[in-house]
Amino acid sequence: MQIQLHNSNILIKALKREEKDSIGATGVYIPIEDLEDEQVSQGVVVQDAEGFVKGDIVLFHKTLPIDINLILEGDTELTNYFFISFKDIICQIKS
Repeated sequence: MQIQLHNSNILIKALKREEKDSIGATGVYIPIEDLEDEQVSQGVVVQDAEGFVKGDIVLFHKTLPIDINLILEGDTELTNYFFISFKDIICQIKS
């Protein structure tokens, strides 16, 4: 399946949530309260788009994301993806 993005959107694959305060391998601290309130989420870019390349890890606001469950290349089961606007990306995490 090939997905063509429009209107300044980017396709993000949701990363699994931690069940406690988390400091990832990149050193980014995400309080559990933010994850519980679902204000902020972490994901990986699935398709190259406007300044981001496949595999980039980003934090984004989950105010009104369009989420969908898909099976894309490399997935073995239904996986949660988000179509979000570039303006909702908070930062790109680089190690």
